[in-house]
Amino acid sequence: MKIYPIKFKPVFKKRVWGGSVLAGKYKKPFPLDIKIGESWEISDRQDSMSMVENGEYKDMPLSELVHRFGKDFLGNINVDRFPILLKVIDARDVLSVQVHPADEYANRNEGGSDGKTEMWYVMEADKGAKITAGLKGGINRERFISAMKDNKIAQTLNTFSVSAGDVIFIPSGRIHAIGEGIVLLEIQQNTDITYRIYDWDRAGFDGKPRELHIKKALDVINFEDSEKPVIAGNYETKGNNKKRDMVKCGYFSNSVYYVKDKIEMRTSDSFNIVSCVEGEVEIYAGGVVERISKAYSCVIPASAGIYFLKNIRPVESAVVVTGKGDASI
Repeated sequence: MKIYPIKFKPVFKKRVWGGSVLAGKYKKPFPLDIKIGESWEISDRQDSMSMVENGEYKDMPLSELVHRFGKDFLGNINVDRFPILLKVIDARDVLSVQVHPADEYANRNEGGSDGKTEMWYVMEADKGAKITAGLKGGINRERFISAMKDNKIAQTLNTFSVSAGDVIFIPSGRIHAIGEGIVLLEIQQNTDITYRIYDWDRAGFDGKPRELHIKKALDVINFEDSEKPVIAGNYETKGNNKKRDMVKCGYFSNSVYYVKDKIEMRTSDSFNIVSCVEGEVEIYAGGVVERISKAYSCVIPASAGIYFLKNIRPVESAVVVTGKGDASI
């Protein structure tokens, strides 16, 4: 396999809560008058397939990289498709209150699909922006159902202010909603199953209320969920640079690197996804240099071994580096 930082063409998704920030500020290629809520940066899904944008494999679908190169591309994992779906989300309005199922429930009820665990890295947040993640203490199934009937569901939700750099973990079963005025990087299992619980009494693009999925949501909400959703992370100094560990779970692991000059990285048992969340960096892999700026990502094949990140701004840049499974990144 030819080793280099592989970039992909994004796939854009219209959403009633979306806007034009990704096009205006981050130069994503779509018209400013279209409400885009999600830019799928890396997607191995038949209806929203990522196509390579650069280099030897330009215009090749991500699925073909997976099947043609196997372990050289993915690492020591045995899967039929790229296991992570990576998005940039622009929430100009609040998203619906929703929840995602775990693998076992999705396998039984969604045609054999995987479930959905995800995490968010907040890249921008307006003053006073808030996120919902989890239920308030003492909210059990009965009290939650009662609140839904009385149209008081907002009173059951754990809501808190966020700012740039915050990391929020959303395992399957954790009720959640992204508030308005937030741009974030979302890293998740490669599935798109969402059970919508409450949509703030708004209409979709067709003027009709969007579908709710109350029964399935009640089946999968974890009413025993008491973990804090915000990840603090441990910091480690690496020369003039810093590393902050973030999420480590069975589906993905990642760390954020604060790069002041140049830092040596290494793939081991997994591909690496490098996502710029602040500033601009150059990535050196396989004798090839590619540049990415905030809200853009690329994939480093697992067989790359050593590669480098170099900051090209006067102040430090920040990148999130993600791999499959619970290995250290």
